[in-house]
Amino acid sequence: MGCGCTLWAALFLEQVVPSTACTYVESVYSGQERIIGRTMELGQEPAHITNWQFQVHPRGENFVKSLTPGVERAVELTHVSKYGYVSIDFDIPRIEIPIFGVNQSLATFGYSPSDGMNEHGLTISGNKFNMAGFQKSCLLDPSKERVWQWKFVQWVLGEFQTIGELLEKLEHTCVHNDWIIPSSFDGFHWALTDMTGRSGVIEYEDGELHYYENKVGVLTNDPSYPWQVMNLNQYPFVSPLWPTGNMPPGAGTSAKVEVSTDEAGAVPNALISPRPGKKGGSHGFNLRGLPGDLTPASRFVRTFFLKQYANQEAPWKTEQEGVAGVKGLLNGAWITKGTLASAGTPLDGAFEAEYTPWTVVKVPKLRHFYFSSYMNPRWQFVNMTRLDFGVEHQPIQVEVPSELGFYDLTEDANQSKKRSVLV
Repeated sequence: MGCGCTLWAALFLEQVVPSTACTYVESVYSGQERIIGRTMELGQEPAHITNWQFQVHPRGENFVKSLTPGVERAVELTHVSKYGYVSIDFDIPRIEIPIFGVNQSLATFGYSPSDGMNEHGLTISGNKFNMAGFQKSCLLDPSKERVWQWKFVQWVLGEFQTIGELLEKLEHTCVHNDWIIPSSFDGFHWALTDMTGRSGVIEYEDGELHYYENKVGVLTNDPSYPWQVMNLNQYPFVSPLWPTGNMPPGAGTSAKVEVSTDEAGAVPNALISPRPGKKGGSHGFNLRGLPGDLTPASRFVRTFFLKQYANQEAPWKTEQEGVAGVKGLLNGAWITKGTLASAGTPLDGAFEAEYTPWTVVKVPKLRHFYFSSYMNPRWQFVNMTRLDFGVEHQPIQVEVPSELGFYDLTEDANQSKKRSVLV
């Protein structure tokens, strides 16, 4: 039986190339109010996880948070949420496992949150993390609460007000992945913030819990968070200041290089000069050397430096400026369909490589939640303080592939100018 299950799961995984791209960033506006943004790139067609929906989750919601492995069937472990929250959810793929000739569903969890904020301002963002190694040895330990890592976001948002509460509980909790599918295929790590001002990252490696204070306010994917932070030190040449020019070997600080050819003329430098005959005057040289590719390490570096410089040179004063600024940072991590190469599949099945199906911006103090999608870049806005967390709500589809979200300005633009008549 075990071999049959593993073989089926392997065939499924051959059709699902693991997502490697999600970008999380947090900053402030008005000098102190936290604002959070993230992109999601978990969007491959064969796994049927592109059907994202915005969901209001009420207090007292029942959900299945774990499965305990059994010989003939899986024993479901349910949980009841204490707090209401909003989230972007995805439909967990159904994996039919043949056991003794009977097809049983391994995952009957329904939709599962990937990013959200609860009524107490606790936020969490789940990012793909292929290095994840969850806890397996404690699965049958009756003294520990069990949480499947795909349901971790749902459990956290419905159960805790602060990161401190969560960390205390995790000391007595078994966070596990599926016992058949390797966590390298379905692993996550999480960025969290709360209203105490705390910001952190939770990762599981080799079965051990690791918690890091997120002092840089960024999270992407592999490698682990400490490696990504250390890698920032490889970019000391990036600067928020306008460059003053370069120097030839052995020259003093006042010398400038002026290189020219008959065909091209003088090579423009970064300096803008009003003097006659002086060419040049460009921009962006202070960021020269920032990586421009879409690897997790490059997105981490690029997002961090751009965020820091934006706050230093033109700090956001209002929520509106903050939302626009965070959106601008996320645009730097945006993945257009078809641009990211696929690793391929052994069965050569048709699939759609990852892209950016949606982005989110959260303002914890105000309980404001914004989201936009690939086809509809217009912000959708929810004020959580006006939501009723005592009732169930209908989900709202986040991405509608056949509908391009826009405002038709034609009639407004077609209005004739009204001239005042002097009497």
